[in-house]
Amino acid sequence: MFKRLDEIVEGDFNAKPGIYTFYYKPRIATYDLYEDDNKLGAEELMNQIDDKFINPLNSKKHKNKIDMGYETKLEGEVTYSNRTIREKSFANKIAGSSFKAVDIYKEFKVRKAFRNIVNDLEHFFSAPIYIGVSHNVDERIVQHRSDYFETKDLLSKSAQISDDSFGARAANFALAEELFVKAHYFDADEYELSKKQAYDLAIITEWIIQQQYKPILGIK
Repeated sequence: MFKRLDEIVEGDFNAKPGIYTFYYKPRIATYDLYEDDNKLGAEELMNQIDDKFINPLNSKKHKNKIDMGYETKLEGEVTYSNRTIREKSFANKIAGSSFKAVDIYKEFKVRKAFRNIVNDLEHFFSAPIYIGVSHNVDERIVQHRSDYFETKDLLSKSAQISDDSFGARAANFALAEELFVKAHYFDADEYELSKKQAYDLAIITEWIIQQQYKPILGIK
């Protein structure tokens, strides 16, 4: 069950140990399509794609070490970056043609179709932006929601904020209606484990998944 951040209430999730993932599912609004101005509509849609779908990954950095042999190691950060949609050339091998996004987006009906397709995509096409673990999943997710909206309130007042919590980082990253969460529980009774063993397994599993995805709003 996916729950949207702004719709979460206490009790939506189980008070059990487990792991949970927040997904970023950006949306494009109708007013961004500019039905009466195809040139502006194409430009604004590409801006939306860069700002919401592409650019967030440009700040994705990971510390890394490379073993060069003879006890020599290089340490530094790996940064992932993406070209903008304006720069990308696409190929339709069936039609034997190449094109740029601006060529396709110049018609309103195409911009509208793209918006509908993107907004209707299933959550598993969305990027995991945070993976967490807790002995009480429901309590932890509700805390993230509180941190998010408390930070949003401070931002509206131009107050200084800390980004120590995921909720605070998420408030700077996306709208609440673009953030979804799903949980998986480690039920001690189901697996005939002690509660400590169940939580220990959750901690290990969360670490493994962190290594696989390295979510962009993960632990700093």
